[in-house]
Amino acid sequence: MRVDKDARGQVTWHHFRLGPLISPVGIARDPEQASRARIPHKALNRPFDEAVRALIAAGINLSADPLSECPSDTA
Repeated sequence: MRVDKDARGQVTWHHFRLGPLISPVGIARDPEQASRARIPHKALNRPFDEAVRALIAAGINLSADPLSECPSDTA
């Protein structure tokens, strides 16, 4: 899954199918590969059910801005 914010501040949510020949790096580097691996969802400006479940499972607070700065380990 990938969440982007463009220069205007519009958020888009993307979902990709990974496999032995399609990796996150390949999707990031090759727009054609990304379009082939994309799993379609209705509106790209809202999180889809799979993204919400994955974020909750990862312990991410969904009540916060989904694109706020990621916490970094400064220790």
